[in-house]
Amino acid sequence: MAGKRPPGAKREVGAPVPKDEIDPELVSLRGPRAKVGAITALAIVVVCCVYLVRLFGDLVFARGSEPQPVKVSDVIAGNVSGNDLVEVRGAQLERSAAVRVRTGAGDPGLRVAPVAGTHDMMWIAVSGDPDAPYLDGRYVGRVHETSSGPLGAAMREYLDTPQPRFVTGAELQRARLASADGGGMKTVDNEPITARADTPIELGVVDPGAAKVVVAFTDKLKEPKAWGDALAAAGVIASGTAPSESDKVGATWILHTGTADAVAATEAKLDKASLWATRVEAISVQRKASWKELGATPTGLTIGDANLSWSAVDVAAVWVPRPLPDGARVLVADERPGDYKLVQPLYVALALIGLLFAWALWRAVKRDWLPA
Repeated sequence: MAGKRPPGAKREVGAPVPKDEIDPELVSLRGPRAKVGAITALAIVVVCCVYLVRLFGDLVFARGSEPQPVKVSDVIAGNVSGNDLVEVRGAQLERSAAVRVRTGAGDPGLRVAPVAGTHDMMWIAVSGDPDAPYLDGRYVGRVHETSSGPLGAAMREYLDTPQPRFVTGAELQRARLASADGGGMKTVDNEPITARADTPIELGVVDPGAAKVVVAFTDKLKEPKAWGDALAAAGVIASGTAPSESDKVGATWILHTGTADAVAATEAKLDKASLWATRVEAISVQRKASWKELGATPTGLTIGDANLSWSAVDVAAVWVPRPLPDGARVLVADERPGDYKLVQPLYVALALIGLLFAWALWRAVKRDWLPA
């Protein structure tokens, strides 16, 4: 075909390029440079600034080393920075009010308990692992505000549900006789609570028709079977009744006699049979009723099917919500600067990205909005 170059021949400069060939000059042409718009650059600069501000406290904490000794009163007053590694000594926790916070199934999580006497203004979070009991009362870690810290939301959700708060029998008597619709009380830890008409009250009540017999193995009665035969011969248990518990030193039987005083009746039978290596204990059961359903007189009270004198009530559980007060703080024990070792390189990377796009923002503004 006329005008077609032979294979391997070079094309002359300026010669027309056939339709079935690629023009090398067009291929070598560079496209226009990608331009970063002002809006895009501004958005990235703002995002970098926001995260730099949020991570500043973690950066300061990551650069710390030795813990600073502080007092509980300093933490409550807000005089302790959340960016410092601190140490608190002698803090007594209300372990009965502990909150367990987990991040997933199988995770021991954290046990968060209030410091006694702080009116829930200070809490301490320790490992949920039972091998870390913190019996010395020394806690080293970082202080967080519950309003914005990592544990606040989980703690509020849990504490907004009714929790058992313990009051003495004398305090329950005073408040219940004063009003059947509820009233204010002080817990055993001197914390104020308020009960309503539908607030549940729970008591540990002795079951008069039940008893627990604990025996010790002797040279004559060396095993549970021998003791079972001896107790059956004394009329304490039915023949062949197995113990509820047993170990190397003794065994235990639970009795339900249905009599008015099972403990006294059982002790009398054991004394008559000369079975001295024994101990008889009363068995307590839980009774629960609302505040308005709790029958109360100056001499006693009625809860469910149990009638008690006020002197028999040692401690009662009042189920009320435990709202977390504003300004409360939590010390997360074992939180260390080493846990934030990646914060510093991340902070530097964010700062460099922010500076780069700040420069791109200036170029975009200069190119698109300022006069040439």
